[in-house]
Amino acid sequence: MKTSIGTLSSQSPFTANIVGVGNAMANAMANAMVGVCDISGSWAGGVDGRQVIDRFLPTVPSLLSDNGLLYMIVVKENNISEICDQMKAINFQMTVVLERKAGAEHLMALRFNRCPVISYDMQTIINF
Repeated sequence: MKTSIGTLSSQSPFTANIVGVGNAMANAMANAMVGVCDISGSWAGGVDGRQVIDRFLPTVPSLLSDNGLLYMIVVKENNISEICDQMKAINFQMTVVLERKAGAEHLMALRFNRCPVISYDMQTIINF
C-alpha cells in the first residue's frame, strides 16, 4: 500500500482506526513521511524521536471532522509538552488518557480534540 499525507489530506475528513506498529496504513504513512520502504519508518526518530509526528500533526485539522478525535501513542522522550503546544496552536486540546511503562519505555496515550467554540449572545453580554 503506497500513500502520502498529500493523498490523505485531499480526502474528506474521515475516521481511521490505526492499531499497532504492524498496521499497514500506519506503516505506509510513516514510510511516506520519512522516505523509507520498510517497517523502520514507523519508528523513525529524528529530533526527540518526532520526525513523523512533526510532519503529521499540522495535517490533523484537515483530516479530522469537527467532532473527530485523534489518539496517539508516544514515548516520554517525544517531548509531550511541545506536542501539546503545537496542537494548541492549531486549536486542539490534549488529554493524557493512559500512562504505562513497558520495559525501558514510558508510554503515553494522548487524545486530541478540537477546542470547543464558545459563542456569545450579544444581548446577554449587553444586559450583563
